[in-house]
Amino acid sequence: MKTVVAQVAAHGLARSQLTASLGDLLAASVDTTTNTLLFTLHLLATHPTQQRRLHDELDRVLPPLSPAAPTATTAPTGPTANAHSDAEGEGVRDPSELTIQHLDQLPYLKAVLKESLRMYPVAPAMGRIVKREMVLPGSGYRVPAGTNVLFPLLYFYKDPAYFASPEEFEPSRWLRGGGGGAADREGVKVSAESVEGSAIAESGSAESQQQRTNRFASFAFGFGRRSCVGRRVAELEMQLCLAQLLRRYRLELPAGRERRLAAGFQLLMRPAAPVDLTLLPRDSVLSLSQ
Repeated sequence: MKTVVAQVAAHGLARSQLTASLGDLLAASVDTTTNTLLFTLHLLATHPTQQRRLHDELDRVLPPLSPAAPTATTAPTGPTANAHSDAEGEGVRDPSELTIQHLDQLPYLKAVLKESLRMYPVAPAMGRIVKREMVLPGSGYRVPAGTNVLFPLLYFYKDPAYFASPEEFEPSRWLRGGGGGAADREGVKVSAESVEGSAIAESGSAESQQQRTNRFASFAFGFGRRSCVGRRVAELEMQLCLAQLLRRYRLELPAGRERRLAAGFQLLMRPAAPVDLTLLPRDSVLSLSQ
């Protein structure tokens, strides 16, 4: 963080501006990423087929966990802690460590997060101020300059004109050649090539193969110069958290819990009730029954 501060300050940004910007960056990334991860974990727990595909990708790309390596919830203590610190200082890396190079090879992981953001957008609406008068094509409706326009992202995300089977959790719709929803439902192998940006692959159904999805039908982080300043940080946080958790555990919904998670709105979209999940070590067979 000190390096980031020094680099930004070198461009002449006032201390008050610097403090406000960094405060926004850190504070705004807490609730947003937390809520998105909660929705994502619940979706995976209620969709075992998609969860298994994510497990398969993680197992294929990530190195095996070292028995002696610290887990996400434990850390070395006592004399071994000093030895561990000394080893890190000498540049010795745990062979099971997850790196940015690994994340580049996890397209399905990224697709899972993108699909979660489509179904549960942390910001369900977005606003812009019109700089000059414009007329909406098709309707002829005139929008005066200076008008504050609010557009509901959730409406676009659930529109079948843009997304085939919009109520279904189908991460493969975000993969090139991923086969859309049919691949997730039938267990077809996912292409290893991911889609960057907001373009969406065609779905596998005959009807949706004729659909071309508008790249602006989904923009969870905004677009242009006013897009989310913390996008890359948030994406990296969520990818790392999800990868580290799912490489160790499988998720299940406790008996009696509702499969569909209700969402509420308090400035941001968040679960309307506590999210109850069961985390099981990955040493048993994952059931595919849904």
